[in-house]
Amino acid sequence: ALCTMAMESIALGSLLGCRVVHTQHSNFELTGVISRLQAAMESAVFAQAHGLIAVSRAARDNMCARCGVPAAAVCVIPNAVDACSFVPAPENIWPRQMPDGRPCINVVFLARLVRCKPPLPHAPA
Repeated sequence: ALCTMAMESIALGSLLGCRVVHTQHSNFELTGVISRLQAAMESAVFAQAHGLIAVSRAARDNMCARCGVPAAAVCVIPNAVDACSFVPAPENIWPRQMPDGRPCINVVFLARLVRCKPPLPHAPA
C-alpha cells in the first residue's frame, strides 16, 4: 500500500540535500484508477531518491512494472540478511567517529508498522 510518510520523506529529504533511500515491501498491482494514480505519484517521487531497495525480486519486478523504474536501479536485499554483508563504501561514511575511534554513518529511519496478517492462533494451555 502507498505510504504517504515515505513519499513525503523522500521528497523533503531530497529538497534538503539528504541522500534518501526507500525500501519497498508491497506488491500491489495496477487494478484501478486509484492504484494507477498512486503509481504515477510513486514514480515521480522515486526519481528523487538516491537509492531504491526491494525486499524480494517479486517486489522489485512489481515496482519496475508499476512505476517504470529500471530494474538496475533497484537493489534487492531480502529481509533478515547478515548486516555485515552490506557495508557502506568508505566515501559514503561521514567523518564522524564512534567513541572507540571507528568511523560511523548516520542513518535516520522512518517507518510505520501495520498489522496486515491475522494474528497467529494461541496454543492451548
